[in-house]
Amino acid sequence: MKKYDKLFKIILLILILIITIQHESFATNAKSIKIKQKDCTVAVGSSLQLSATISPSNTTNKKIKWSSSNKKIATVTSSGKVTGKKIGNTTITARTSNGKKAKCIIRVIIPVKSISLNKNSGILEKGYSERLSVSFNPTNASSKTIEWISSNPKVATVDKNGVVKGLTNGIVKITAKSNNGKTSTCEFKIRDKVTSTLNGHRITLPGSDDRVFFLDVADNVNGDWVGSDAILISSNGKYALIDTGKKNKSARVIKYLRDLGIKNLEFILITHAHEDHIGGCKDILRSGIKVNKLYIKDLSKGKSEYKSRVKEVINLARTKNVKVCDVTTGYYKTETCGDYTFQFYNLKDRVKKSYIDENVNSVVALAQIHGKKIYFSGDIQNIAKERIFAETEAAKAVGKVDFYKVSHHSYLWNNSESALKILNPRFGVVTNHISDKNTKAARNRILKYTLIDSGRLWYTATGTVILTIRPNSTFFVQKLSEDKWFLRKKKLKNG
Repeated sequence: MKKYDKLFKIILLILILIITIQHESFATNAKSIKIKQKDCTVAVGSSLQLSATISPSNTTNKKIKWSSSNKKIATVTSSGKVTGKKIGNTTITARTSNGKKAKCIIRVIIPVKSISLNKNSGILEKGYSERLSVSFNPTNASSKTIEWISSNPKVATVDKNGVVKGLTNGIVKITAKSNNGKTSTCEFKIRDKVTSTLNGHRITLPGSDDRVFFLDVADNVNGDWVGSDAILISSNGKYALIDTGKKNKSARVIKYLRDLGIKNLEFILITHAHEDHIGGCKDILRSGIKVNKLYIKDLSKGKSEYKSRVKEVINLARTKNVKVCDVTTGYYKTETCGDYTFQFYNLKDRVKKSYIDENVNSVVALAQIHGKKIYFSGDIQNIAKERIFAETEAAKAVGKVDFYKVSHHSYLWNNSESALKILNPRFGVVTNHISDKNTKAARNRILKYTLIDSGRLWYTATGTVILTIRPNSTFFVQKLSEDKWFLRKKKLKNG
């Protein structure tokens, strides 16, 4: 019996072997494999399903093995699902059971989610150019290629670098488009130079409306000049004031605002509580011109002798629905007006003793526009004996600037050597008269320690100074004569 069992097992093994050989001889092997997708792009953290086809279609073993040449860039599952891990390129390979291969290059990127231009509207003088810049979201997007498009090349053109050139009067839309179709648009008004009448002056202004008006609000008191600040900011139909001059000059300031057609001020910044900076504020708040915000130091808890003056302005502003921004809180540090961005410094209340000069409390403002820096210094100064170095500390925070509103009307106590060397401006304006005897020492320091020369230092006491910042980052300065409207009024009063 054992003999027959052994013979049966041998016969069974022979039959199995014969069947296996026959099966293999009739199996169809893969001749090729092809990945359906060509070279692909996938975002970090996203997935892409690949598929492959084996030829011939009746291949017996259709099992595919997927692999990635760099799993740190992208991984692939047994079913061909690819997941991006980090920026880079990797090769995904599909293999058949008999070693046939197909490959697909996977490029892992961080895609652009959105783009934004540095402005959404603007005014450009015919014949002049302005360069637009693009911000990407996220900032580390893999591709930052931009296509620039003009809606009307006859009105304005735009080159591959985003430089817009005005050709003829009209409205044109300039669009930036990323390589994955995200867009942002800026609408430009192309126009000629503007001729205006400002407080009795007929003047042609450059087409760009990015300007600073240093208004003529100084006083001549018995033959002695007394400086004062009222500075109007203008950009893209938006306006703001830095200081408001004395009360006796508020009518002049309001006349300028109305001649320019200003119905709304984005903000008023009161640098400090002296009359020649805050005096006209209440009249402007009552003028019917809407003011959105008032930036000011609330001195109610300090030692300043000007508490009541500031309190009156703050209370009036609140009755006019003006948002009062107490800069001493440290919360209000930045602001915008059209294309300008402002940063405020010297925000804390420095008057710790009642006899300390209020000038050390001056809030200073750095304005940046078209790559240029303009520094509005109020009346900021150092008081060494009190160990107060407000002027120098502010200069260190601001750094080098291009245009300087000279501190405290160029009086000899301000504009220290240390601050001037840090600021090192090329242009400057003094809100006073050049003949004021108290300004000579500071003037000499300015000419010695900065890039300013006498031809690039203007005085407002005999006429408003208008600074235009062109889109190509150049300055254009115009000097008006003494205000005719105010002179007529003064002559009438004198009988």
